[in-house]
Amino acid sequence: MPTLTGEFETDRGPVMVAVEYQIDPAQIDTFTRAMQPIRQIRRRDEAFMRELFSDIEHPGRMVECFKIESWH
Repeated sequence: MPTLTGEFETDRGPVMVAVEYQIDPAQIDTFTRAMQPIRQIRRRDEAFMRELFSDIEHPGRMVECFKIESWH
């Protein structure tokens, strides 16, 4: 669950969600393949954009970002 500060309107949006993963750098290919079904899940949950990024400064750090219309 996201850490929220203050109050917000749950129907306000769009909202970008970022999920950070720390992976053994030797397992990046396996992790990337395992994340393919997540794309379908995000779309089912009405995400209209979804990307998986690697961080070249921090090997093994992967960030999944997706946008949804609102917190509803």
